[in-house]
Amino acid sequence: ERVDAGTQIRRREARRASLVVELESGPPYRFGEIRVSGTRRYSDGLVQNLSPVHPGDDYDRDKLVIYQRLLLESGYFVSVQADVDRSEGAPDAALLRVVVIEASKHHVEAGINYATDTGFGVLFNYTNQALFDSEWRFRSTLRVDDTTKTLEFNFDSPPRPGGYWNSYLLRPYRETDIQNVRTKEAVVGVSRNWGAETPPSAVIFSANWEEESVSGGPFTDRHAVYLGYRRTFR
Repeated sequence: ERVDAGTQIRRREARRASLVVELESGPPYRFGEIRVSGTRRYSDGLVQNLSPVHPGDDYDRDKLVIYQRLLLESGYFVSVQADVDRSEGAPDAALLRVVVIEASKHHVEAGINYATDTGFGVLFNYTNQALFDSEWRFRSTLRVDDTTKTLEFNFDSPPRPGGYWNSYLLRPYRETDIQNVRTKEAVVGVSRNWGAETPPSAVIFSANWEEESVSGGPFTDRHAVYLGYRRTFR
């Protein structure tokens, strides 16, 4: 077959034209309403209160990852999925769907451990994620080994709008006996936690009472009040 120069040029131009691809990115997405599904024991508001995103914010995948992590770390849920539904709502107010699976109400953990500096020990933890069928959380810890005995209770209020909650600490008994120094301690405290911000933070207030005896001598009393600020970075 004989092909003249003009035909060859047209074929080369056709091949070059076939490689041109046009991409249409579409409109920018912004977060809109948060719609929750999967809750049975808890209210949808509990899920929404821990959200670090707000209606009108630009779509940010990292914020959704943080949101899922906050919900999982709260202890209320064992599975969380969150993403915008592109099939419903306008792009400038995209529906944010959050699907959760609730954790068991009761959680018990028990164990036996051994360490060269503390010897044999036992540990017992009990958690109630819906105290008295409410959204309050309760945690208790009993730890006993050759040097330390501790009993502790924690109460957490449900998250409020803005992602904050209060924690209440009661440690009625802690005793240590290390290198001829024996101490007895009791603590009561409260903290204000901001969990929906990045990184999370808390203001802590506690009252402490302690008795100390050295080498079998008489106990001396100490009292202290603490005010602190905690910020967690990842």
